[in-house]
Amino acid sequence: MQLVSDAKDTLRRFEARTDDYRVKAWQLSVTDASRLSVGLKDREIGGVYAPPATNRIISGSLYLVWHDGKVSQGNVNSLVLRDMENRLKRMRATAYKEEFVIDMPEDAEPPTVEIHDPAVGALLGDDSAACFAMLEAIAPTLKNAETSFDGAAGATIAALSVANSKGLDRSVQSSAQTFSASADAVFGVGYRSRRRLDPARALEHLLWLDELLPSFHNVLEAPTSGRRPVLLLPGAAASFLGHFVLSNLDGESVANRSSAWAEDDFSSELQVFDEAFSLG
Repeated sequence: MQLVSDAKDTLRRFEARTDDYRVKAWQLSVTDASRLSVGLKDREIGGVYAPPATNRIISGSLYLVWHDGKVSQGNVNSLVLRDMENRLKRMRATAYKEEFVIDMPEDAEPPTVEIHDPAVGALLGDDSAACFAMLEAIAPTLKNAETSFDGAAGATIAALSVANSKGLDRSVQSSAQTFSASADAVFGVGYRSRRRLDPARALEHLLWLDELLPSFHNVLEAPTSGRRPVLLLPGAAASFLGHFVLSNLDGESVANRSSAWAEDDFSSELQVFDEAFSLG
């Protein structure tokens, strides 16, 4: 993308400056994503409350280390990329001291995990009718339904560009296809009505939903079974630790025995992770 290329050139020029605007280190990450979505609201496909929509979003982040060790960081979008030089000067004015400066990664071969499917890209082009077909596949079943039913289908293609002052300069394409359906209204409209369910009526609705499920199973092609590599985003580690570790370290939870660990586990230094698990 030309905007990203121009922004990288501007950052490299700031590296070569000899004044107060000289950048010592930098890292730029930009995602250019295009998405098509089609909605199903109250059993109507693409109606006024769930119209088909396409959008393109350019977003990312910028991290700077200035010549005097001060740091600046912030989000970027297409407007920022078009005015990168002035944005850098404004970021210099708000730079701050940081004890723990992020270490820029060096260039390396990306993992061999396929995260882009050209067929998904076609959904945003000549084959966009396929998104409607996903919802139309269940439309006959819903036509005579007694209650509201919502759903959505979509496709996204994205290009991630990452570059820094250590020579890292990579672009990776990814894609995603989504399909969802919701039958919350089967059990009532609003929280209060769902709290007062009639057991017989609820069972009737559940049986109806059970008959409906095969319609969903045929919408998306099931992936083949077997072992395959999985690429986890950087936030996966933080999410894992937050959910399984930090939440159980809360003193009140331990004292009230709602934590996964008891007080004796801490005093006995109970091992809770396999030795193969590492945060390194």
